[in-house]
Amino acid sequence: MEIIDNFLGRWALLPEQANYEFGVSPFSGTYEIIKEGETLTFNMDWVDSEGKAQSMSYSEICDGKFHEMKITSIADELCLSLKSSTILQSIAKKNDEVILSATRELITPNTLKVTMSGTLPEQGSYNNVSIYTKL
Repeated sequence: MEIIDNFLGRWALLPEQANYEFGVSPFSGTYEIIKEGETLTFNMDWVDSEGKAQSMSYSEICDGKFHEMKITSIADELCLSLKSSTILQSIAKKNDEVILSATRELITPNTLKVTMSGTLPEQGSYNNVSIYTKL
């Protein structure tokens, strides 16, 4: 089994363990990572604090190199890297500036910690931490 396989599957948010420095943590959600050949697809579904269903999905090759994104409204380049057997990281750039990073850390084989970090022009940097359990 490849190391990346430890991250694959569907994960359920534990909202009571979330710690958000920017925005409001979701009421509930799932985080799914699927491997198709060399590409990883990330599917995120959540219910926000106002009860509205939200979703986001993107795919990237996990090779440690920046690749042009198809949807450029948030970022125009993305780099996905397997840093260790327990850390999977992505870095997003817009106009050659890092705007967002996501670190996925396997705390246990069934517990995934996702830290989203970014910078806001007037508020400085932030870290939003979510904890998930494997379904």
